[in-house]
Parts: sequence; C-alpha cells; structure tokens
Amino acid sequence: MDLHIYKSNKNKNISGTVKVSGAKNSAVAIIPACLLTDEQVILENIPDITDVRNLIKIITDMGHFISFENNILSFKRNSKAKYHFKDSINKLRGSYYLIGSYLGYRKKIFFHQCGGCNIGSRPINYHQNGFKLLNVKIKETKKGTLYQAKKLLGNLIKLDFPSVGATINIMLASVLAKGNTIIENAAIEPEVTDVANFLIKMGAYITGVGTNRLVISGTNKLHGTRYRIISDRIEAATYLALGCINDNQPVTITNIDPTLLTSFIDTLKAIGHIVTINNNSITALKGKTLSPVAIKTAIYPGFSTDLGPIITPLLTQIEGTSTLTETIFERRFNHIGDLNKMGADITISENTIIINGNTPLTGSKVTCQDLRGGASLLIAAIIAKNHTIIRNADIIKRGYEKPIAKLKNLNIVASIN
Repeated sequence: MDLHIYKSNKNKNISGTVKVSGAKNSAVAIIPACLLTDEQVILENIPDITDVRNLIKIITDMGHFISFENNILSFKRNSKAKYHFKDSINKLRGSYYLIGSYLGYRKKIFFHQCGGCNIGSRPINYHQNGFKLLNVKIKETKKGTLYQAKKLLGNLIKLDFPSVGATINIMLASVLAKGNTIIENAAIEPEVTDVANFLIKMGAYITGVGTNRLVISGTNKLHGTRYRIISDRIEAATYLALGCINDNQPVTITNIDPTLLTSFIDTLKAIGHIVTINNNSITALKGKTLSPVAIKTAIYPGFSTDLGPIITPLLTQIEGTSTLTETIFERRFNHIGDLNKMGADITISENTIIINGNTPLTGSKVTCQDLRGGASLLIAAIIAKNHTIIRNADIIKRGYEKPIAKLKNLNIVASIN
C-alpha cells in the first residue's frame, strides 16, 4: 500500500483543526482487560486503527463477543472460549496483554510470539519474571509458550526497568490474585494510568496510580462498566508538528489533555515555535527565529522515544546542528536513510543522530519500516517539494485513524492506494 503526498497550492496553506483519536497504547491493553469480568463492558474513544481491528479478530476468533462501531466497543466474555491463539497473533505487539488478562480470569493461556514494529529489543522477560512471582508456571514449546497457575498469589515485584508492557501485564494478572501485589519501579506513562483507572472502575483495588510504586489488593470479582480511554498523545504530537512548517499557518489539535505532551511542547518552544495551550486543545505555529536543540529520549515524563522520529523532520529545517540521542530502542533510526534520500543531512553515531540544517527536502519514493518512522516520512513529505510516495504505508494505519481525512482538514492533498 502506497501513501501519496501531492504538491499543490493547497499544501502552502497547511492550517486547520484535527480531532485527536483515542490512544492506541491504551486501547490495545484495555480491550484485553475486559476479559477480567463476565459482565458487559462498553469502551468509548477507541481508535479505528489496524492494531485494534487485529486485536478484535484475535479475541473474537477465540470465541468472545465484540462489536465495534463509531469508536465505541462492546465486549462480553464467553466462558467457553479457547485459551490459545492462532498464528494471527504475529500481527501486533500489544497482543501480549492477553497473557495477563487470561491468567487473571482463567489461570492459563497458550501464547504464540507477538508481532509489532522492528525498532529493537523489547524483551518479554520483564513480564515473565513478574508472572513467576505471582505463582505462574511457564513452559516453552516449539509452537509457543504455556502460562499456567493453580492459584495466583500476590507478591513484591521489583522491575529491573520501568517497562510499560510489563507494568500493565502484571497489573492485569494481579487484580484477581490472592493477597497484595506491589510493583516497584513501575512505569508511569499516561497509558499505564489509564489502564489502572479502568480496572479501578471495574472494582479493582489499586493505589499509587501515577507513581512508580503500585499496590494491588486482589479481589474475587470485577464488574462491567462504561469507560472512555484517553486520547493519543503521539498522534497529537504528529499533527501538532505540522503547525511548525509554514509561516502564519497554525494547526490546532483538539480532544487532548495538554499535560500529556509537556516535554514535546517544551521542546517546540525551545526551538522557537509558538505553542498555545487551552483546556483540551493545543495550537502550534512556526516561530520567526528557530534554534537547533539537543534532545535525549527518556521514560515518561521525559521526551518519549516515539516522539524522536516525529520531531526529526522539523530539525532538518533549522539552521545549525541538532542532535537526538535515543536511550530506549536501538533500532529507532530505520527512517534516517530515507530522510537523507529526500535531502536531509543526518548522520548516525551509535545511539545519536546529528542533524545538520537547514536543508531543503525533495519528494521521493521512500519506504515505511515502522509506525513512528512512517510518521516521520509523512511529515518530511509534507515539508518537501514535489510528489512523495511512501511505500508500505499500511504500517501507518496501525496507529493513525483516518489519516487521509485528517490531512485533508489541514489542506494537505494525500491518498492511499
């Protein structure tokens, strides 16, 4: 699938408003969490993206009941459903949240290797070490891994790294365990807080939400609920970046909590861009005088690893040398070769990229290799002169809902075929 960004007079007038969709990284965790109750759950603000559609297929293929329309998802657990997956599990990374959910309610699951973007090592050992401390036995086979527990028992779990996935998965498994579970060095990303708040609304007992020390007191039963997930801060940053391209052409994003983007907003301001914040919206406008910056990714609330590729095309348009150091994933720079193909002057030195600007970008044929790298190429294509074709663009639809329609709202001419 190819994404075409066309050059026309309209592209000189990038301006308008985009409504941010629900958070991908919340949705792919909260949907499996619905398995923890035998009552109906209604979820609002669920993004209609490929990752969500694939997850729905996996869960319905197992025998559970899901309907999804107009960003509202209805979930009803089926007690007769299977406890193992088909090979379609390879399509998305977030499917591993089914492990914690299935352990919580059924005490066993057979799990095939999960998929996701090839951006570096994302070890599942943090998850497995936590499960073992909850009294889970793990058996590796040629076809996959069997997780099983006669009884889940609460325990003290100290994470070696504040992994978002491990923190969420351990929470999912422990809310119905016997006794107390304490997660130390827990991740504090907004999506972790979102999952915790959802579980609490279902009747779970969790304290320390939003801190690096979570205490989960196991309960016997969770109930159904209606819950609205948070909006996607990475999608918000992607469209906000487009407001920093042209003079006097602001872009406003709505349906977003600005506090989720503090580090990104602070960086845009440090460059010299103008950012205005309201209650649930943010407006970005290209500044008159721009300065290069040095960025280092970090765990939340630092500058997110997902935002590195998003800001890189903007840095190519600033006079001087900027640097971006990646501290989380070792293969975050898959898109740099294609940015250079478009005219950027970027070199890679170990875990740092050095961006020499100001360099004009020119449309080209480039290839999307991972979700955020694809978003980076999209922003570069909008900056560039001439027509750009982004190949393998279906990856972008894994995390961005209705991208063509949203780009059209900003007077950007694009198509996917």
